[in-house]
Amino acid sequence: MKHTFITLTIVICFYLPIKSQVENLSEYRWSTIDAIYLIGAMTDRYPKEPPMKNIWIYYPETDTWKEGPEIPENRQRGSAGAVLYNDKIFIAAGSPNRGGGNLTSIEVFSSNHTWEKLFNGENLHGWQVMCQEKDNEKEFDDFELRLKFMVSRESSGNSGVQIRSRYDKVAVVDDYGHAGWLDGPQVDIDPTNPWRNGFIYDETRNVKRWINPSLPDWKIDKETHAPKRVIFYWEDEESGWNDMTIICRGTHIKTIVNNIVVSDYDGAGVLDDKAHQKQRTGLIGQIALQLHKKSENRIWFKDIEIKELK
Repeated sequence: MKHTFITLTIVICFYLPIKSQVENLSEYRWSTIDAIYLIGAMTDRYPKEPPMKNIWIYYPETDTWKEGPEIPENRQRGSAGAVLYNDKIFIAAGSPNRGGGNLTSIEVFSSNHTWEKLFNGENLHGWQVMCQEKDNEKEFDDFELRLKFMVSRESSGNSGVQIRSRYDKVAVVDDYGHAGWLDGPQVDIDPTNPWRNGFIYDETRNVKRWINPSLPDWKIDKETHAPKRVIFYWEDEESGWNDMTIICRGTHIKTIVNNIVVSDYDGAGVLDDKAHQKQRTGLIGQIALQLHKKSENRIWFKDIEIKELK
C-alpha cells in the first residue's frame, strides 16, 4: 500500500537540556506541537535494545513527562517516521521485527488531550450488557468516536458499532418473539464482507434497512455497492488492528476505516423523521458494540475514545 502526503508540517528534531529523564535511549524520534512527543525509541544498546511500548510526552514549561498512548506492537521498533498534521500524529513506515522488515500501514494518534476514554482496557466499567449488546451508559449527540478492532479468521458473522442508539428491553421486534431491541444506526463491521465496513445500517424499528448506501432493506450486493478501495487486516496481517473513526454532527455521519472515507452521509429527513423521534434515536443516544444474532465472531476492540463536538 502506497501513501502520498500532499500537505506536510515540519517535524522538528532537536536537543533540549532537560533535567528529567524517562529512559536511557539509544534511538528516538521527536515530534513537537504544544509538547514534545517521543515516538519509537530503544532503551538499550544493540543487540539487546528493547523498544518503548508507549509514546512519551514531555512538557518543557514544567519539565515533566507523561505516558501517552500505546504504540502498535509492530511499530515499536525503530525506523518509523512521524508527521504532525491537523492536531494528529501520523506514524508511517518502520520495521516490525529485529533485523529488518517493512510496514505499509499508517497509525494515527491525536495530540488533542480532550478525548474521553469509553473503555478502560480491563473491564466493562461504565457499560451495560443488554442481551448481546454492550452499551455505554452515557448519551452522546455530536461527537467524534475512534477505536481499533481486530478480527480472527475464525469469525463467521457480522458485528458493528451502534451510535445514537437506545435499548428497549421489553420490545418484541424480531421474528423469533424475543424481547429486547436496540434502535439506532449501526456502522457495519463485517469480516466476511470487509467491503461493507463503514457502511451504515439502521436498526431502528420500522426502518431496518441500509441508509448509506440507501437501500429498501437489508439486502446489499458487492458488485453494485463495494467501494473502489478497501483496506482491511486480519489478526495475522500487518499490526492486526483496523482503525475506525465515526464523526456525527447533526444529521451528518462520516465514517473512516483505515484512513479511507467510507460514508459521508447526510441523514436529513431520515435520522430526524417520526420513526427516530418516537424511539429518541438517530440524533442522540448511546454507543454500543453489536454482535449480529446467529453470528460466531472473535473480535477485539480497544482504544475506544470519544470527543464531544460543540
